[in-house]
Amino acid sequence: EDEPGRNTPRESQIQINIILFIIQLSALRKHHEEEIHHHQKEIERLQKEIERHKHKIKQLKDD
Repeated sequence: EDEPGRNTPRESQIQINIILFIIQLSALRKHHEEEIHHHQKEIERLQKEIERHKHKIKQLKDD
């Protein structure tokens, strides 16, 4: 018979699986946050590049 207050092996395995699932979700969230940051940096770089080209076009029109 099981000791009072102790989990059965099945309950322990379920708890382990839940913990592993939470860790995986956390890692996935971190990955997506890093991807968002990377894309934001890329957007900033491209916006600067667009402004640089707009400036060159304006210079050509002004000449």
